[in-house]
Amino acid sequence: MSGVYLGADIGTTNMKVLILGSDGKVKSVYKEITPKYVSEGSEFLNIKKVEKFIYHVIENVKKEVNVLGMAFSSFGESVVPIKDGVSLHDPLMWNDRATIEYWKDHERNLSYLTPYSITGVNSDYTFSIHKIRWYKDRGIVADKWLPVCSYIAYKLCKVSAWDFSQACRAFALDIHSRQWNCVLLKELGETKETMGKLLYTGELIGMTSDNIPIYSAGHDHITGLFAIALLTDSEEFIFDSMGSSSVIAAVLKEKENELHMEAPFMIGGTLGVAFEDGQYYLESNMRYYGKLLQWVINLTGNELASSTFERLNREINNFEEFPESPLFMVNGDLILREKAKGVTLYETPLEINPARLMQSAYIYLAGSSKFIIDNLKNFSEKKFQIIAGGGCTLNDTLMNYKASLLDREIQVFPINETTALGAALAAAGSKDIQTIENTKKSYPLNTFKPDKNLGKKLKTTVEKIWKEYEKLKENMGG
Repeated sequence: MSGVYLGADIGTTNMKVLILGSDGKVKSVYKEITPKYVSEGSEFLNIKKVEKFIYHVIENVKKEVNVLGMAFSSFGESVVPIKDGVSLHDPLMWNDRATIEYWKDHERNLSYLTPYSITGVNSDYTFSIHKIRWYKDRGIVADKWLPVCSYIAYKLCKVSAWDFSQACRAFALDIHSRQWNCVLLKELGETKETMGKLLYTGELIGMTSDNIPIYSAGHDHITGLFAIALLTDSEEFIFDSMGSSSVIAAVLKEKENELHMEAPFMIGGTLGVAFEDGQYYLESNMRYYGKLLQWVINLTGNELASSTFERLNREINNFEEFPESPLFMVNGDLILREKAKGVTLYETPLEINPARLMQSAYIYLAGSSKFIIDNLKNFSEKKFQIIAGGGCTLNDTLMNYKASLLDREIQVFPINETTALGAALAAAGSKDIQTIENTKKSYPLNTFKPDKNLGKKLKTTVEKIWKEYEKLKENMGG
């Protein structure tokens, strides 16, 4: 049957709705800035404005074409409190620090219920359960708690469900039994009923009042990972999602309980439920990736535009030397984790200029990506195929640095809106194999090949920089 699939991505910076035709071609992408506001020192998502945007797009599309299915993705950790079918409060943004004290209390009193062997993630203040406690302390009594993407689906089909990828970010999931951690939920005064049923990406949630099926999609980066899983011929691969933040993830099938881990595979590494029984993803992230590059542009007083990057990249590509300083100290990075607040430059040369500063940022980001990928490579006997997606893949200089430093080809999916595409494909999924095949043919992967000479210089530079980070980490107390 001809028609379109609608996939939404509610991101930290922007909201996108992608319309994918059954011929495998993207028909249009609707985009708006994510509506947020600050109240009493905390940042919230304006859920009503999100609904208005999504519903407006749906109605416009339905007037023109036959909608075969819909799925919604969003950032993780944020939850919407619901009672009698109505949202009671706008959700805290995923990275808001209002939940710090609840996280510390959890560490003191409940951490025995959430070991890594169950959750697959290190304890963090961002997780959904801490936000639930935050709401409760403000007298908000809900009969359902849903992540943002699930809330949109719930409003359309009246079924409450969590995609596994969102449940992994709640800190209340047993990733191996693939069930809610009911002992923990009881301590929080919740049940599996108030949380909702658990689904793999691409499973049917329910039907709208006009019989359009709604399928499960979840955490934005993992929904992008789902798109690549469908569109690549490799059973095991690494996906480098390069947006405002970055997640590098490997998808693999467990063979003999080797992924039942007692501790992370690397500092900050997480293990999560992928897209079928026995399948997992291993990932690590950087909280600021494209956002760091935007920060450099703002710091140097340049206009945030593609022409600025093009001008700076022309200068960078003519440089023969590779700077070892300044060092970037970034909140949530792989070295200093939460010891750094915001972005700090350390040992900045007096003669620094915008192009040199941007080059240093590229080296920092490329080196961090290599650090993650080197750790992931330990889990496969053969070479993982490396596929990248997201807005940063448009930066050829950054991509050349990464491919050369890794000494590996990096294949880039040519649609920037990988998460929204993943949601649209979740709505097609195994039910419409022809649309998947058509999409593969319509959007073949581009390839960045390593430059051996550039890679040799970058490797020497990154090794020196990493030693300096280790010294800095020791000076800051480990």
